[in-house]
Amino acid sequence: MKKITVLIAAFTAIGLVSKAQCDKNIKWTSSKSEFLDTVGNFQHANDEAVEVTTTQTKITVVRGTSGEHIMNGDITNYSCKWKDKQNGKTTFKSVLDENGKTRHATITIEAINGKTTILLQAEEEPTVIRLNIDSFEEVK
Repeated sequence: MKKITVLIAAFTAIGLVSKAQCDKNIKWTSSKSEFLDTVGNFQHANDEAVEVTTTQTKITVVRGTSGEHIMNGDITNYSCKWKDKQNGKTTFKSVLDENGKTRHATITIEAINGKTTILLQAEEEPTVIRLNIDSFEEVK
């Protein structure tokens, strides 16, 4: 009986940790944008500050130190599965708007052993943007 109680408590705790990661509003920060072709081959990189803020319903992408390039959109098809803060994956779709230009994007945020990357792939673009995340923080 004790083993069953311990197992139930462990699974409940794991479930709460996973859910807690998915319920948070997060600002992800990167200092470099890498551009890949659609099969994942590296094309080139730009040294530029990029901040991606995600909630369960919205995404905002700000490029440049003065925020000169801003894309934002609503999130659909949201899927979030995290084992802990160091390992997990979130995927979703968004119609991103940047000054009236729209892109139908699939966004993947994935952490493996504490190394987090964000992939932004738009149907209208021949490249995929990969951001290697330097830091992240919860935002209110």
